[in-house]
Amino acid sequence: MKDAVVLYSSRYGSTKRYAEAIAARLHCPALDAKNGKQVLSEYETIIFGGGIYASGIRGVSLLAKNFEKLRDKRLFVYTVGISDPTVPGRFSPILEKNFSPKMREQIRFFHFRGALDYGRMSFLHRSMMKMLKSIVEKKPLSERTDEDEGILSSFGSKVDFFDENAVSPLVEAVEKGSL
Repeated sequence: MKDAVVLYSSRYGSTKRYAEAIAARLHCPALDAKNGKQVLSEYETIIFGGGIYASGIRGVSLLAKNFEKLRDKRLFVYTVGISDPTVPGRFSPILEKNFSPKMREQIRFFHFRGALDYGRMSFLHRSMMKMLKSIVEKKPLSERTDEDEGILSSFGSKVDFFDENAVSPLVEAVEKGSL
């Protein structure tokens, strides 16, 4: 697809892996968002991917700062995190925090599961995960979700939920031109 580009901001690699899978299916480039500002005007379809960290989306300021220039573009955003994307409403607060109502009207959103490798995490991210574990441990057993149990059972381990097929709905939406 000549008029599309995948821009991504990846800290540990999952977002980049999804960017490469999307780009391969759409036959378009996948570029690190650090260099994204220069190419925003060159493409009609912008697909942006960023990892979720403490309810923020890595690199999303690229879209926010340049949104007026992107008003006539087709915009797709995918996030990558460890949370299960099939839980209804889970990502609404994150989208509300990171995108204005006007932006949310124009952008089509997708969510994918990534990976955790405690051995590669920064001190800050390991500390955040330790705090999350502590919060989950304090919940009564009857209130814990499957995801809570997953956090506890995988803490300190390496887990990888990457699924190349998860990008299919995004790719189909881009190919159909739907928003």
